[in-house]
Amino acid sequence: MSDFNVKWDGGYEYYCVTGAADERLGCCYARLGANYFLGDFSLSASARTARKDLVGCQEQIHLPFCYDLSGEWSHGNLSVVVTTRNPFMQGNERRRSFIAPNYQFFGRKVSELDNSFASVKVAYSLDYGKKVNRSPKYESKAAESSILK
Repeated sequence: MSDFNVKWDGGYEYYCVTGAADERLGCCYARLGANYFLGDFSLSASARTARKDLVGCQEQIHLPFCYDLSGEWSHGNLSVVVTTRNPFMQGNERRRSFIAPNYQFFGRKVSELDNSFASVKVAYSLDYGKKVNRSPKYESKAAESSILK
């Protein structure tokens, strides 16, 4: 059995602040995610365009372009997940700016979340307790605890 799923969303945001502060900011953005499942394997990919946000009426935040890829194998209680984010990209930075009539602030931050990294996760889960059918049609005819008897 194989399944392929795609999710896309995006839009346009326009911020307009008037009064003591006069700030305007427009931004288009998009996000795309795709998953492919084939037996015990799954592959995922996602991407997000660069984006600008206005926080607290005057602080502008610029988020960089970001994409990731991951693969997972799971069988029984064992699973292995390999993930990479922004392979081949370095130097991505989040920028912040705050401009007021009597004050200006500019900041740059390089984050591990926005630059290349890869990880491997191996997990084994232990089963304990009573096995219960997870089907929505499951109905218990007998009380399963001494409190309900």
